[in-house]
Amino acid sequence: MKDEENNQGVSLTATTAPESTTAGAPGEYFGLLLKGRYLVEHEIGRGGIGRVYLARDRQLLSRPVVIKVLVTASDDPAFIDWFHKKFRQEMEALVRINHPGVVAVLDSGEMPDGKPFLVMQYVEGITLRSVMDISGMDFARVARIAGQIGHALAAAHGKGVCHRDLKPENVMIEQPGSGEEQVKLIDFGVARVDDSLVATSAERTWVAGTPPYMAPEQLRGQPTFKSDIYSFGALAYEMLTGRTPFNAVTTVDLYELQRNGEFTPPAQVRRSLPEAAQAAIMRALSFHADDRHPTALAFGEELARALTGTPAAFTATVGAGGNRVTNVIQPQSRETSPSLPPGKRTPAGSPAPARSGLRKVAVAAALLVALAASFFFIARNRPTTDVQTASPSPAPIRSERVLDYWIVVRKYRDQKPYGAPFTLPGNILFDAGDHFFLHLSVSQPGYFYLLNEGPRPANDLPDYNVLFPKPGVNNGSALLAANQELVFPERGDGFVLDRERGTEKLWLVWSEVSVPELEAVKLVVNPQQRSMVTDPAQIRSVRDYLAKAQAESRASPQVDKEKSQTRVTTRGSTLIHRIELLHY
Repeated sequence: MKDEENNQGVSLTATTAPESTTAGAPGEYFGLLLKGRYLVEHEIGRGGIGRVYLARDRQLLSRPVVIKVLVTASDDPAFIDWFHKKFRQEMEALVRINHPGVVAVLDSGEMPDGKPFLVMQYVEGITLRSVMDISGMDFARVARIAGQIGHALAAAHGKGVCHRDLKPENVMIEQPGSGEEQVKLIDFGVARVDDSLVATSAERTWVAGTPPYMAPEQLRGQPTFKSDIYSFGALAYEMLTGRTPFNAVTTVDLYELQRNGEFTPPAQVRRSLPEAAQAAIMRALSFHADDRHPTALAFGEELARALTGTPAAFTATVGAGGNRVTNVIQPQSRETSPSLPPGKRTPAGSPAPARSGLRKVAVAAALLVALAASFFFIARNRPTTDVQTASPSPAPIRSERVLDYWIVVRKYRDQKPYGAPFTLPGNILFDAGDHFFLHLSVSQPGYFYLLNEGPRPANDLPDYNVLFPKPGVNNGSALLAANQELVFPERGDGFVLDRERGTEKLWLVWSEVSVPELEAVKLVVNPQQRSMVTDPAQIRSVRDYLAKAQAESRASPQVDKEKSQTRVTTRGSTLIHRIELLHY
């Protein structure tokens, strides 16, 4: 069995220009005073067609600003003309919009070597991507962010600007203080602008964007303002579930999945999601643009209301100090909505070449900074993100520990999915090449470990792979919060059963306290050891612990056929349960 981790989207790059090896080299612009006021300090980011520098505006008390410089090594006049036009197009989009939720362009000019630059508002914050986690974000926080995105998009649309590349990397979050969060949309480099003075009609219909977030009509080169609403819906889906709604290998596959509606409703990934929130997201992801919400504002406020019971109250204050925005929502209990039954569909995808054992398939971590947006598809691979860790002082443990789990399966033939995905409560009989996801939720805080035991021993010892905890997820900690939901693997196309016959085992260990024998082996989750426990002494230690603790746990599994899930309970401090996966 292996962990299938494919890209979320595919980059179909028409042409890319290489980076300059001379112009714009590190240090070339440092210390320059531009237009008599902007003092360049240091580089803070770069991409294939530009560099970003931090500078100080000496006419405004050394206020930090961003200098975005066009850099290309191409001598092709067509390339140079296109790059210059791209810069003017981004400036045209941003100067139209005056809203605290959209990054502002302040000035423009040329470097001493003739390269154009933009002076933009410095956003001191983090990307939305960096705060997303595999189990989904807090409902109240998503409501606040969605409310602000809705207002910012509505402001852009009102000025005739369609963003066309809304994704987590292009949403910045500032924290000005008092627990507030200010959302700012960035990177309008591929925006479509109505009545543009820069772009031609052909350029306004270029296929542009990042595939997992692109609407069907956008894939056909016919974007509208409602294409941004679709992207907003995909973004909301990912904020709440930790994954994008569609996982396709090519844009043709993506379009077919969109047309057939082949994606898992979000409440089947996160069962505590309110039904009204699911309905809002499903509407935003409608295949036909006319079936979506009338405006981005309408969707943002509907989602915020569904998640918290309170509409998104948005106020903007504009004063001498600049723009300030506050999205006030009174948060309620995080997850109070009744659970929804498992569904019939799961993200589709295709497997990588099979190989024995549960392995992580390497992916390219090639996320460019915001300056690198262009008219072509941008390759996108979701980076691993941290889950919010539980409090170090968990609440008192209830007398009975409860763990729910279910498995979503997708059958494959000739490395292609066939039939509808289905949900099973536990032990499974597999064909080689089948894909599956393990979902679980825990009732109390505690330490959770997940191990895979291969079907055949090695040197008369069990073959163990550590699936959780691991670096980059939950900050590498096994400690979970009460009512936390998890899905394994956290991204990609799921676990894949190889051709080695026999019975694999998934060991679920959930303890009131950390388990030293399992804490000792979690460090094997690294590119070199590939999650495999190879030290004989550690293998024996894990084997002996599992045997002894399972006997003492006396866990009692009960299958709920209506929900297609299994509930495991124990009166002890540690719950151990084994799921068997039979190959044939």
